[in-house]
Amino acid sequence: AVGPFGEAGPADRLLDDLADEFRTVWTDLPTGQRRVLSAVAEQQRPYARSSSGSRGGAVRSSLRRLVDRGDLIADPTMPSGYRVVDPLLGVWLREDR
Repeated sequence: AVGPFGEAGPADRLLDDLADEFRTVWTDLPTGQRRVLSAVAEQQRPYARSSSGSRGGAVRSSLRRLVDRGDLIADPTMPSGYRVVDPLLGVWLREDR
């Protein structure tokens, strides 16, 4: 959020401070895991057919690896059945990536 004088709000400054760390996490992931993490952050089902062409086995493998890494956690209340553990990483994936 932008303050009354056009300055970045506290949440934006925090995301800016963490951007390099999030970028490192992102670039260290294989493409399939990036697709799945993005889909979950955007509250989409990672199994949905898209132009990415990911197959179910690859998606399941990516989900398992992301859960094992601690990036995702099962959450039956979410459309994907998962959520990003770090809510700031989720915001960064949706807005700043």
